[in-house]
Amino acid sequence: MNGQRFELKPMDRLFWAVTAVCVAVLLLPAFGGRIDMAAGIALILTLMAGWFRPIAYEVDSEGLRIIYPMRWRRIVRQKIVKAWRLDYRTLSPMIRVGVGGFLGIFGMFYRPGKGWVDVSVTSARDLVLLERQDSCPLLLSPQDPAAFLRSLGMTPEPGPYV
Repeated sequence: MNGQRFELKPMDRLFWAVTAVCVAVLLLPAFGGRIDMAAGIALILTLMAGWFRPIAYEVDSEGLRIIYPMRWRRIVRQKIVKAWRLDYRTLSPMIRVGVGGFLGIFGMFYRPGKGWVDVSVTSARDLVLLERQDSCPLLLSPQDPAAFLRSLGMTPEPGPYV
């Protein structure tokens, strides 16, 4: 069954800047005549983008699918127990174990004293945090957070996520 599709928020300017700097620095060998090295680096960057950066979210009767260019993840609806709308800075400080800034923020982040958060965002504002029953919370950046939560049948929790 096809579900309702939600696009990701456009990347923040900061993420664009970090991505541009990373690509420029990594492709510098091409300017020294090392086209083979630059092509290899470009391939690695493309694979990273295809594996780590989602392109959309889809909500259907079974739950949530996070869609990537090369794969997808399923989050069963019954495992989502609470939801919050928040900004990234409300989760600080966090220790990153993943990609931070290149095409967005993706991976596992650790909040001292609070535990792990599975982060997959392209923006730092107006995010959705889904608390899951048997797993760490999931932080996402749908373009329309209110419609996204409605499609999941979730009402955001009042107050801040602590």
